[in-house]
Amino acid sequence: MRPESTGVGRPAAHTRAEITAAAIAVAEREGFAAVTMRRVAAELGTGAASLYRYVDNRTDLVDLMIDAAYAEMVLPRTDRGWRADLLDVAREGMRLGIRHGWFVDATAESPFSAGPNLARMTEHCLTLLADHPATADRKMEVLGVMGGMVRHYTDVMLRRSVPEMIAAYATYLAHVAHDGEHPQLAAVLDAADPPAAPEDPVEMLARILGMIFEGMLGPG
Repeated sequence: MRPESTGVGRPAAHTRAEITAAAIAVAEREGFAAVTMRRVAAELGTGAASLYRYVDNRTDLVDLMIDAAYAEMVLPRTDRGWRADLLDVAREGMRLGIRHGWFVDATAESPFSAGPNLARMTEHCLTLLADHPATADRKMEVLGVMGGMVRHYTDVMLRRSVPEMIAAYATYLAHVAHDGEHPQLAAVLDAADPPAAPEDPVEMLARILGMIFEGMLGPG
């Protein structure tokens, strides 16, 4: 909604898209914390003060980065129904976060970031639910839960191997299960099926979200 530049001072030397691309290049190479106005300006071969012709502050720059990443999302509509297509959006979001390690940190810093590509994704999801009888508030709640879980699972995956975390967790639970102080835990572990091969984290997220969708919106 803002003009491409303030129009103050010398003629613009860069476009907003070029500045966004430079910020993303810094984040990809050096991590999200490295994205500062000074560092992005150096990437462009200019002074930090010149960037304020295009963005008011670093928060604006981060919002542009987030929206540029959302532009990568492929959002097809299939004939499999709203539930399957919403799960595809979740998968696509998680893969996006895995491709760009800085993305989860950026959305954590700017959780209410808004832009045309986020609006495109939201419109796609609401189109999938257009014929669903749920209230408008419930539909937006579902999208909020989906987005939050995608960010959380992606963050976990980027910080440590999921199979390693699960193995360590299971080892400790097995250690304390039969100490006489955790009878319910012991009963559940005794009744559980033998461990299977580690589940693909993206598909694990989709499976859990599927149950949440059913609880919030019913089967579909």
